This record gives sequence, structure tokens and C-alpha cells, in this order.
Amino acid sequence: MDREATWRRRAEKVVNQVNAAFPDPKKFENWGLCEELLFCATAVCKQISNYEIETETAALLLNETAYFLNEKGKYDEPQPLYRRSLTIRKKILGRSHPAIAVSLNNIGAMYYERGKYELARRFYKKSLEIREKELGENHPDVAESLNNLASAYCHGKVDLYQAEHLYLKSLTIREKELGENHPDVAESLNNLAIFYMVFRTDYDQATALCERSLYIRDNILSKDHPHLAESLITLARIYSEQEKYEQAECLYLRGLEIRGKALGKDHPNIAFDLNYLAALYIEQRKYDQAQSLLEISLSIIDKTLGQEHPNIKDILINYDAVLYFKKLKQENFENNCVKEVDR
Repeated sequence: MDREATWRRRAEKVVNQVNAAFPDPKKFENWGLCEELLFCATAVCKQISNYEIETETAALLLNETAYFLNEKGKYDEPQPLYRRSLTIRKKILGRSHPAIAVSLNNIGAMYYERGKYELARRFYKKSLEIREKELGENHPDVAESLNNLASAYCHGKVDLYQAEHLYLKSLTIREKELGENHPDVAESLNNLAIFYMVFRTDYDQATALCERSLYIRDNILSKDHPHLAESLITLARIYSEQEKYEQAECLYLRGLEIRGKALGKDHPNIAFDLNYLAALYIEQRKYDQAQSLLEISLSIIDKTLGQEHPNIKDILINYDAVLYFKKLKQENFENNCVKEVDR
């Protein structure tokens, strides 16, 4: 056996060992170990490419490593890993295997988080097509694709009617196949709550859905789980829209604390959460607090997503509003001082 073949065989052995040690990153309780093994996993992923290792194990490790990186908000790093995993899976499994749908769905999620919603929709649709054909229309994985595609439709208001239909269909499948108190049901409820808040201004319906989502997550998930924080933030947004500022602020602060510990202080989701809280402070005329949060938010976005992300405009609008109101407040103060002197 020549030297190159020997090193390749050793690399394959390491791939198998690291894959066996690297836990499922979709389970939050595994994140600590994933973090410990991340440097090793990314190094081995490079060897998969260098030695052109094309096995199911290699594809799985590439996919799982990329998934964890994406969850941690490192959105530029997963792309080559996901692409390599998809290429391997297509070669050894064919183009319609359920594992192909997993890769396509995960690539769609990566583009979604980066604000590239059209690309996300394309990958989600292809994943959904494979899953419906290979798994059946009522499979929980089909519900996942329906949920994700609905979210992608919402951005840019591409097709709100279809988005609502997909969200409801996903929820129906999940309740029937997984049970009414499953974490995936909570995800569908949370997303529907956001939909009814943002696009239907139906706050009663949004509140009911989000409270149910929060109840499920609060009773099933650990108290430091980022999905619990997601429901807290959503309910805070709904309360803010109804001018229930004190209740909303408490929920925002609790959600931010959980997300900060789970995701890190510089995660893009933290930036968007800070923007929501800043908007609440603007409504309460707490402009200094709002400005401080918005500057942190913009700093995080600049370091992680960049200025091209479509959602940054909402942060900039709030920041401009803060500066305008602070200037107006200062001018009013100065005018009042002049009036006092002239009396």
C-alpha cells in the first residue's frame, strides 16, 4: 500500500471516530460537548475534502458540524461543509434519498439566517418535494419543511396566504403525529403567533398561540434552552404591540438572558432581540437606553451578518428615530430655557 493510501485510510478511521463522538447537535443538551469537539470536527472535515473521503459517515459529520456552526450564528462557515456533504450523499445515495432532503433543508436554513430568502425558498421547496415523495405527506419531516418554507414566504411578503396555509398544515401534522405537547408543535405555534401578530394584527390569536407555545416549552425544555427564549421574546413582542410595556420588558430581559447564555452575546439573534427591546424603550421615551441597545445591536450585525442583511434596515430606522427624538428633546429643553430667561 502506497503512502497516500495509508494516510487516507487513517483519515477515514479518524472520521469514523470523531463522528461517533460528535453528538446530535439538534439536541440542546449536547451543545456543550459539541463545542468541546468543534475544533477537532472542523479539522477532520478539512481532511474529508483533502482526501476526498466519500462515505455516509463523512457526509454525516460534515452535516452535523455545519448544523452546529449555523446554530451558533457562524453563518459563513457551514456553507462548504453542507455543500460537500450534499455532494457525497448524492453520489452514494442518489438524488431522492431522505438524507438529501436533510441536506437541502439545512442549506435552506443557512441561507434563511443570512437573509437570502429566495435561495432559502428554493432549497426548502426541493427538500419538501423529496420528503413528500419518499416519506409520505404526513411525516414529521414534511411538517418541518412546510414550516420552514412558510417562514421563507413571509419575508418579503412573497405569498402570505400560502404561508399561513403551510404553517397550519405543518401544525396539524405535528399535533397528529407527535402529540399536542411536542417541542416541534411549540415551534409551529410560535411561528403562527408571529404571523398573526405581524401580518394580521390579530393580537388575541397571536397571544393564545404564543402562550400555548411557551407553556409547552416551559414544561418540556430546560430553563436555559434557546427555544424557550424564543417564545418569551415572541410574547414580549405581542405585548409591546398592545402597549403592555412592563410585561413585555420583563419577558424581553428574561429571553435575552437565556439566549445570551445559550448562544453567546454576539449571536445575530441577540442583535434582533435588542432591537425589539429598544423599540419598546423608544415608545416609553427612554432614548438613552434605546440608543445604547441599538448601538450594541448594530455592532453585532456588523461583525456577524454584515450590512447587506435585509433586516438591518429595521435597526437603522429605530436608531434614526432615537437620534431624532433626542435632538427634538434637546431643542425643546433649550427653547424652554430661553423662555425662562426672557420672563
